[in-house]
Amino acid sequence: ATLNYPNYVFCDSHGGSLYFSDAGNNKVRTVSLNSGIISLLVGSGSVTTTDTAGMATATPLDGPLGVWGDLNGNMYIGEESGNKIKYVASTTNIMTTIAGRGTADTSATLSLGDGGDATAASLYNPWMVFVKPNGNVLIADYNHYKIRMMYDDSPTSQPTSRPSMQPTQQPASQHSLIMTTVAGTGVTTPATADGSVALSTNIFYPGGLWVDTSDNVYYTDIAGYLVRKIATESTIVST
Repeated sequence: ATLNYPNYVFCDSHGGSLYFSDAGNNKVRTVSLNSGIISLLVGSGSVTTTDTAGMATATPLDGPLGVWGDLNGNMYIGEESGNKIKYVASTTNIMTTIAGRGTADTSATLSLGDGGDATAASLYNPWMVFVKPNGNVLIADYNHYKIRMMYDDSPTSQPTSRPSMQPTQQPASQHSLIMTTVAGTGVTTPATADGSVALSTNIFYPGGLWVDTSDNVYYTDIAGYLVRKIATESTIVST
């Protein structure tokens, strides 16, 4: 197979398949670790600004980067150039947009749509996505210099002062999702010292994301040359 700028990879929980973004070809592919056979999972190979739902292999993608699968086999894709997060349902293989209006907010206010429907929120070159076991979706919002999160809109799952750590009662695919910011000020410099809370911490291009079994969040601060941790209860950031 011919690949063009392969990027983030994800291995399913059974260890049978490897998924990765073939960014330059605007596709997501999968490799069977048993047979070594590569297959197309998502993306027609074309690019469009029109937001349409459709069969995953026949629907355009615009610069996919981060890929992640949840416990039900659904796939989440950070569409960097399209400024959106895409979702592929495992039961139907239909791809839809679940976050991002497709335009970046570069204004001085940078409201970004926090507190509202995730599909109306602004994302600016989203990179990595990480789906937590409770269904909350973390996003490295690269050029907004923030870590964002989508959470379920049911009353029992509303986030409080620590939104990154709150549970979601239903899978993300079953309800409208609300967007919020869990880390980053929107400013890159100066570097913030350890001990600050996540929402008061400057991030200079967030890239990779990970959440451990204790719900601590780890991220790469690319241009700051750091890997940092957000403590689950206090949201204190450390390097």
